[in-house]
Amino acid sequence: MANVPTEILIAGTGTIYTAPEGTELPQYLTEELDAAFIPTGYITEDGAKFTDAKSVDEVRAWQAFYPVRKFVTGRTGSLEFTLMQWNEENLVLAYGGGGIIQPQPGEYRYEPPEPDEINTRAVVLDMSDGSRNFRFCAGRTFVTNNVESTFAKSGPGLLPITLEILDDAENVKPWRYDTDDAAFAPAAS
Repeated sequence: MANVPTEILIAGTGTIYTAPEGTELPQYLTEELDAAFIPTGYITEDGAKFTDAKSVDEVRAWQAFYPVRKFVTGRTGSLEFTLMQWNEENLVLAYGGGGIIQPQPGEYRYEPPEPDEINTRAVVLDMSDGSRNFRFCAGRTFVTNNVESTFAKSGPGLLPITLEILDDAENVKPWRYDTDDAAFAPAAS
């Protein structure tokens, strides 16, 4: 494999969208998103982090000091980012449900979800590096982290999010990347 600097991905900018579970994911990179997808707005400069993890068991033998075989027993995927904008959509996303009420004119109250409520969401992350475009899609996710926000005069209050990916009930791959980057073109056989 050659050293190709144009194959280094620097996601200079991006947008994260969420929608209720069951919202149709785009089939192609260039397809418009369903109107149910709402952009989350500003996220911190750290951007977004995707993790694909495996649980692995091993087989050991009396005749070997090292495992003689390993096998995957499970997989998890997650998308992490930190929201900077405080609004109804982002509070509902961060805290896993609930909603805003207006107890009296001009005043608004966020009420957290019921203890057993799980706010399952579809997510799309669009990002670009120059003329190259990338799209990450997952049809079923939910917030698994504890939301810890600091309120101080030294910086904005933040809403850290970890969306864990769930298996898709329709037996579709739980997540995917789409791109128009020619570096991803399958090699000729």
